[in-house]
This record gives sequence, C-alpha cells and structure tokens, in this order.
Amino acid sequence: MDLKKRFSEEQIIIFLGEAEAGLLVKELEAKNTRLKQLLAESLLEIEVTREALRKKVNALTRQDVVRFIVSRDLSGHRALLVIRKSTSALRYQPAPDHNKR
Repeated sequence: MDLKKRFSEEQIIIFLGEAEAGLLVKELEAKNTRLKQLLAESLLEIEVTREALRKKVNALTRQDVVRFIVSRDLSGHRALLVIRKSTSALRYQPAPDHNKR
C-alpha cells in the first residue's frame, strides 16, 4: 500500500517533523551525558586537589602526589594535569652522585 494513499500529505509532514524532533532529542541526550561526565571529572579533580593540599603536598615528591591522585580514580595523565607537571618531570631520576662515599 502506498503511503500517499494511507496518509495525507499533512500527516506525512507531521510524522517527519516528529521523527526529526526525536533525533534532536537523542543528540541533546548524548551531549547532556557527555557534559555530566565532564562535570563529574572536574569535580573529582577539584576534590582530589583539595585533599592533596590538605596532606601538605610540599613534603611529598611528585611521584607521591601522582600516586595519591591516581589512587582516587584519576588517570596518571589527569593527575599530571592537576599538579601541572609534564611526564618527563615525573619520570626524572637524578643521576647518582659519584662523589659521595
């Protein structure tokens, strides 16, 4: 059966409009989900940073700070961003002092 015989042009236009609106809603839902995820990550970063600062970060090494932040469910990369350090600074190992006895 042909659609034009089953439905009037007005009905077809209404159906197409509803279908398009449904797609827009799905796009908005996907964007909303992504924004909620970004907000949750940001709030976690803030909380971890505050917690690290309460633990007197000055006395800790960079590696200790990153380990602490990672233990609070942030990735190593995010931890480095939080403390504003590069990967190379984190991995840096001073050369042994051969002058010490």
